[in-house]
Amino acid sequence: MRFLILAAIGALVTGYALRRMGVKRARLRGMVRASATVLEVAESPWPVPGESGSLYRVRARYALPGGRTVEALSQNTVHAPGDYPPGARVEIAYDPDAPETFYVLRDREYTDLIFLCFGIFVLLLGVILWIAE
Repeated sequence: MRFLILAAIGALVTGYALRRMGVKRARLRGMVRASATVLEVAESPWPVPGESGSLYRVRARYALPGGRTVEALSQNTVHAPGDYPPGARVEIAYDPDAPETFYVLRDREYTDLIFLCFGIFVLLLGVILWIAE
């Protein structure tokens, strides 16, 4: 029975990772990819009352296909503001209907993949140990 609980935990973690991956994929559906120039990394206080910390968003400039230039603040946050010095080029995805809405596309975003692999491992381990019991 205890291994069945392990399998259930693995299934929950796997489901959580798949859900997060699906939400991110849906958010970027219909968006246009472009290259942008970092203007600055803006810092704002952590939004949870009683908690300390900071959130960092990238302010960037990018050109639309018609030649119009947009300066905006990213919708998503970045964890290492030092990775985005002023003048650096970053890949973004922006909403063609509201070009001021954009997300920084990060190369090192492996969190969901790590959750997925861990969940599948725990699920399989629990099933194998449950069957072997």
